[in-house]
Amino acid sequence: MICIIKLLSFFIEFSIKKHMNTIHIHEVLDIIYFSGKSFTIRSLKEEVQKIYGEDVHFMSCVDDHFGMEDMVNFMLNRGKIEVKGEQIYPAGASFCEH
Repeated sequence: MICIIKLLSFFIEFSIKKHMNTIHIHEVLDIIYFSGKSFTIRSLKEEVQKIYGEDVHFMSCVDDHFGMEDMVNFMLNRGKIEVKGEQIYPAGASFCEH
């Protein structure tokens, strides 16, 4: 019984630590849409890492746990942002419609 409790405790602690630096994509969209700053892809990545740390991962309403490159691609593919030249611009709503 003690082994089961210790094992369960280990998995709960691991799960919490694994998700501590996982943020929802909406947090990044809020930075883009509401910070009043202009971003390039590089400066957005730097801003996100400055706020959330270098080991940050992302989740969305439909996909779970992806890295920085996939986060940018996700927002581009979902029509949340667009890039003109090197500048990122909001495109569409910053929130999901589901």
